[in-house]
Amino acid sequence: MTSIIRAVYESGAADKPWLAASLKTAMAEYRNVWLGPDRLVKIGPCELSRYCDSGSGPCPEVQPGGYDEQTQPWLSLAHSRRPGAPLTPFRFLNEYL
Repeated sequence: MTSIIRAVYESGAADKPWLAASLKTAMAEYRNVWLGPDRLVKIGPCELSRYCDSGSGPCPEVQPGGYDEQTQPWLSLAHSRRPGAPLTPFRFLNEYL
């Protein structure tokens, strides 16, 4: 988010009040998201923020069929080892994720 804010500001498409408001939003995201209890990991005296997905299944922004090309080789191999009803990408994503 902050790299987008910087790029927009440096392009001349935004003024200082926009920059101030955007930085305030970025700081709130950092405090409320990245320093939240589900992302902040304490290791000894250090605290690290980590990305973690709290959902299940494919990302909501992925269009149907978006993973088909990547999963098809694995699904073909799995089907050859265990014949029966073919394990399609749709079935895999809906039954196993």
